[in-house]
Amino acid sequence: MNPFIQERNRRITDAIVLIVIGLLMCFFSTISIEVFTMVCGILCLVFGSFYLFVYFWSFLIHDADLLLRGIFLILCGTLILSYPGAFVYFMVYATSFFLMFTGIEEFAYSLDLASLHTKYWAVDLIDSIVLFGLGLALILVDVFNGKSPELLSIFAGASLAIEGVMELIMIFALHRDFKKIHKNVVSNQ
Repeated sequence: MNPFIQERNRRITDAIVLIVIGLLMCFFSTISIEVFTMVCGILCLVFGSFYLFVYFWSFLIHDADLLLRGIFLILCGTLILSYPGAFVYFMVYATSFFLMFTGIEEFAYSLDLASLHTKYWAVDLIDSIVLFGLGLALILVDVFNGKSPELLSIFAGASLAIEGVMELIMIFALHRDFKKIHKNVVSNQ
């Protein structure tokens, strides 16, 4: 299969998953926070136990990296399950900084598209502004109203849904441009 088509199909699937997860987080914000915290804690415990099992099971290879990863993940899982509120606020700030970083990254990407004289580079510019604004708004809402993790979950879900929609727009808008560029490159060789 054509690598362009494979990449396009993969990105369409990723965008749809982002939209579905974002909408679920928006509509079921309290449940999504509790489920997310529980799943993260349990996954840390499971992977930490697995690393310790592999470390002690392999008598020939005692890799300290496996031991340290296992202990660290078990400690993280225990802390997450013991103090879920602290973990939620840690994830709120991690998500907001990730959104702002992604917004800056998308801004640079839109400038690259503009320098290539791509037709729909402004869509990516709007995406970068929205992502950076949502990340900043997430921090400001937490600073001014720290007792509303549900609202923060709704913001995070909305940003995921918006990112998925913008990704779909970018895929369908730029797919024709990439086809033209690929045809020109192939025909010039």
